[in-house]
Amino acid sequence: MSNSNGTTRDSHEATSSDVAASVLSSSPPPASLQLAARLVQTLQETGSVEELKQTTLAYAATNGINMVSDASKGLLVHAPVTLLPTPIHRGSFELVRDLSPLFNELFDRVSRDETFLLEALKGSAQVDPFLASLVGMLKRLREEGKSMTQKVRLGIYRSDYMIHAEERTTHHDQHATPSSSCTTARCPASPTCSSPNPPTDSPSPCPCISSGTCCCGAWCYCPQQVELNTIAASFGGLSTRVSEMHRYMLQRVCRISKEEVEKQTPENRAIQGIAKAFNTAFQCYKQQFPNAPNPCVLMIVQSGESNAVDQRILEYTLWNEYSIPVVRRTLVEIASTYSLDASGQLQLPLHSSSPSPITAATNMSPVPPSSSSSTSSSPLPSTPICTVAIGYYRAGYTPRDFDLGSEKLNSLAWDAVEVLERSHAIKCPSLAVHLAGTKKIQQVLANEGMVERFISDPKHARLIRSTFAGIYAIDSSDGKQDQKAKIQAIIDEAIANPSAFVLKPQREGGGNNLWANDMVRALKTMSEKERAAYILMRKINPCSAPSALFRRGECVVTPCISELGIYSAHVGDGNQTYESSYCGYLLRTKAVGVDEGGVAAGFSCLSSIVYA
Repeated sequence: MSNSNGTTRDSHEATSSDVAASVLSSSPPPASLQLAARLVQTLQETGSVEELKQTTLAYAATNGINMVSDASKGLLVHAPVTLLPTPIHRGSFELVRDLSPLFNELFDRVSRDETFLLEALKGSAQVDPFLASLVGMLKRLREEGKSMTQKVRLGIYRSDYMIHAEERTTHHDQHATPSSSCTTARCPASPTCSSPNPPTDSPSPCPCISSGTCCCGAWCYCPQQVELNTIAASFGGLSTRVSEMHRYMLQRVCRISKEEVEKQTPENRAIQGIAKAFNTAFQCYKQQFPNAPNPCVLMIVQSGESNAVDQRILEYTLWNEYSIPVVRRTLVEIASTYSLDASGQLQLPLHSSSPSPITAATNMSPVPPSSSSSTSSSPLPSTPICTVAIGYYRAGYTPRDFDLGSEKLNSLAWDAVEVLERSHAIKCPSLAVHLAGTKKIQQVLANEGMVERFISDPKHARLIRSTFAGIYAIDSSDGKQDQKAKIQAIIDEAIANPSAFVLKPQREGGGNNLWANDMVRALKTMSEKERAAYILMRKINPCSAPSALFRRGECVVTPCISELGIYSAHVGDGNQTYESSYCGYLLRTKAVGVDEGGVAAGFSCLSSIVYA
């Protein structure tokens, strides 16, 4: 879902031989660097790469690391993956992992401040029809007192980062002055940062980690947030399986001991953590409606979904671990078959007449029998029904889901969203949480004092801010002359230096951003009102490392950069938090020079972490 905006400076690029030589020249190198060097050497060996390819194909086929290649025929292909894990700075990973509960708290509070949301999105909604429909629905429901029909919310978030790398030209005790391309807002040096460098594979490489920066040797690492996804945060299932596959590869193909692998690669239990949060929310609903017939999770999906396997992994985990059934429906199917009783319980027919082989929107896992009778009439009275305890969106985040070829179908899709909002089903996400994840809200939160509006602890607010990249409004919604001057200055800078910026609309799903000449053309031709639909963001400069990208049976070894996603879960009602936790991670790796970052959109490969 995330749109990566990374670039790499020439000085950061490295070939396989460069990395191996530089790492092996250490005497002796830390354990994590020894392992990284061994992986690089493996990629230089033709026989080893061929063995990795064949083992990957077999492992993917037998463990469900697949995507749909032809939905009509139910054909699958292995998901795009790297053959081996990717080196990621340990301290940076641990920092953003530990920040996830703070971002949970921040976005839950933002979503419950509807006045703030509506005011912040007012300008963008005037020029973005899709956003206008979402904002208009929230306004309408709010006026009717229906915007918080169900106070319990389930948030499955994924905060995406790239690890900005700054070369240090001075000693460690001089780090208090960040380099020119690293602002104090996102790279605040700790006044206590005066101790010698600890080993690279130390759990906390530098005291600066307490303020968002990690220093190791000649480099300073600053994790910077690309975006935070609040709707349809995908790949929790596949990322877990890829991490398991890479641990297997390291032991069986690379001949690395199990003990060393477990020490140098973080465990990734993303799907288990996500499923646990679903169970917490599901139990909340059952306490509210103990007599609801056949409570289930409704997974809202796209027709012909290519990422159905990832979705199914969650479905089967919920059933196997918690006996929670999942029913899959498109928005149109929901609007065509639902009933909403007087108590606000949303109900659907339990079964469908025409499931398709793999991506069937209307297939359902087994449901335990229930003696409870429905309190409302189903559109099909003789058909068993299920009660929607949780409405989980894996669709509805793009205008394409509401552009279905006819006004009737388009209207039905919007009706489905509204009926879910009006119901007592727990939403993942609710409409307000969906809006809280827009790029515009990300930009507004970067303004002075905005994080502090929702997070009262100054230390926590500072830690959150430490991950913010340069992000700018390019419309002067308040009309102040000094703001207009600042906006024009940043626009002029982006036009003069287009390789350093990316222009982002209020969209999810990959492939939507404007880069280089397209960005310059848009900035030169758009009116100020039209610019309100976009935010401008500085590109992030991560280090590159060689990786083997494996897509549709073909392998390319090339310098790559990576985007790290941190899954977290939050269940709460605004007064009480029932769960707030880190779940796991997603690592997407792409060749240097590729702008976008979506796996489903065809830009990146799934990977996992090896510490370095």
